[in-house]
Amino acid sequence: MNNQADSAILEYRICAIDTCRNASPLGDVHHTLLPTATPYKCDSMVVLSWNAYDNMPNGLTSYYIFAAENNGTYFFVDSVNKNTTSYTHQKVNTQSIYTYYIVAHNGNDNISASSAKVQVEFNRTISHGNLLLRYVSVINNKDVEIAVFVEDSIIFNNIHLYRGPNKNSPFDKLATKTKSGNTNYIFTDTNIQVAQESYYYYAVLTDECDEIFANSDTVNNIVLQENTSSFADKVDLQWTKYEGFMYGIDNYTLWRADQTQNKQIISVNPPSVLTYEDDIWNLSSTGAKFYYQIEAQESSSNPFGFQDKSYSNTIEISKETEIFIPNSFHPNGSILENQIFKPIFSYLNTQNYQFLIYNRWGEIMFSTTDIHQGWDGTSKGKTAQDGVYVYIITYQNNEEKIVQKRGHVTLIK
Repeated sequence: MNNQADSAILEYRICAIDTCRNASPLGDVHHTLLPTATPYKCDSMVVLSWNAYDNMPNGLTSYYIFAAENNGTYFFVDSVNKNTTSYTHQKVNTQSIYTYYIVAHNGNDNISASSAKVQVEFNRTISHGNLLLRYVSVINNKDVEIAVFVEDSIIFNNIHLYRGPNKNSPFDKLATKTKSGNTNYIFTDTNIQVAQESYYYYAVLTDECDEIFANSDTVNNIVLQENTSSFADKVDLQWTKYEGFMYGIDNYTLWRADQTQNKQIISVNPPSVLTYEDDIWNLSSTGAKFYYQIEAQESSSNPFGFQDKSYSNTIEISKETEIFIPNSFHPNGSILENQIFKPIFSYLNTQNYQFLIYNRWGEIMFSTTDIHQGWDGTSKGKTAQDGVYVYIITYQNNEEKIVQKRGHVTLIK
C-alpha cells in the first residue's frame, strides 16, 4: 500500500476487468482516513480529529478510537456516532507517548476501514525540589516582608504566596512571582494591621502547567503589644509566638528607644518566654515616649547558611507628664541644686518644649528648648537683679496637646 496515507488523504475507486481487458464502470470513491492529534499537556488530554469516511457499503454506523501507550498493545478507547469526526481523550499520562488510529465501522455488515496511525508526545517537564520561607518580618511598622528561597537548580514557573488569619482557616492567594533566575524572592504585604493582627503565610512552587509540586512551612509575623495592667513606672509587654525558621528560634531580643534616640537591647529571652516587664523609673528624664520592638533570632543551624531575623511591629508607649516648678532659687547659694532655676519633669515629651524667663518690664532674660537647661540668674553675661521674675513653660503632653504653665520665681542673691 502507498505509505503516503500516513500524511495525506488518498482517493481510491475500483473497477472489474474481464479477460478481454474490458473495464466495468468505476465504483464509488473511497478516501483513506487521516487522523490528527493535538496534545494539551497542562490539561492531560489529546484532541483527535479525522476526515469523514464516505461511501461505506450499506452506510456508516460509528467510529472506533484505539490507542497504544508507549508502543504497547492497542486498546479500545471509545466510539462516536457516524456524524462525529473528533474526540477528546482525557486523563492521559503526560509522561507517556500515545499512538492512535481510527476505525470507520458498519456494525450491520461488520465492514470496517482503518486509518493511518498518529503519534503524540507531551514533552512535559516534571519539576522536583523544595522551597524555604526564610522569614516573615514587619517593615516600616505597617507592612510585612516575606522572603522565599529557591535553589537555582530547581525548575519551576511560579511562586504563589498565600495568606490566612490562622493555620486552620482558608488561605487566599496574595501574590505571584515568576522565576527570574534569582534564588531569593521578596514579597511585601501592604494595607494590613501589623499592630493588631498576626498573619500567616506559606508559599508554593508550580511547574510549567502551574500545578503545585512544593509547599513551604506556614510562618507568621510577630505582634508586640502593651499589657493594659502596666503601672506608672513600668511597661508590661507581651508578644505572639513566631512560628518560623527551619530549626526554630534561638532567642527573642527586646529593643527599647527613647526620645533621645537612644536605642538599646534591654532583654534577651529564650523561645519559651513571650512577656517582659520593663522598669523605666530611672528614664523619666529622657522623655515621655518609649518605643519597643521584638527581634526573633534564627538558630545558627540553618543548612542553607542563613541566620535570619524577624521583627515585630514597633509600639509607642506614652507616660503621663509630671512637673515640679520651684518658686525661688539662689545662684550664689551653697546648695548646688538651688543655684539653677528649671522645672523638674518626669516623662516630658521633648517635642515643642520651650522655657522663657521675663523681667517685670517684659524683657526676655532667658530662653531655651533644651529640657536639661535652666536659668543661672544671668542675662547677656551680666548677673540679674534679685527680685521676682515671670516664667512661661510650654510643652506637649502625652495626648499631644500643647500645655502652657505661667508663674513667678524669686531670684535671691
